Amino acid sequence: MAQPGSPWRAMMPWLGLALLLFLLDQFTKVLIVGHYALGDSTRVTSFFNVVRVHNPGAAFSFLA
Repeated sequence: MAQPGSPWRAMMPWLGLALLLFLLDQFTKVLIVGHYALGDSTRVTSFFNVVRVHNPGAAFSFLA
């Protein structure tokens, strides 16, 4: 348990997890953009496909 007055120490594991997820997201984005043409897809499982698409608007084109 964190000592009083050390909120950063208590948040470090969560910040590390957030950084790891961010880096993983950016890495997969680079892989997809480098290896897929726009609209290409790969079936991973019966309910999950990897598809390269581009969303030009914010919040699912809410402001597009």
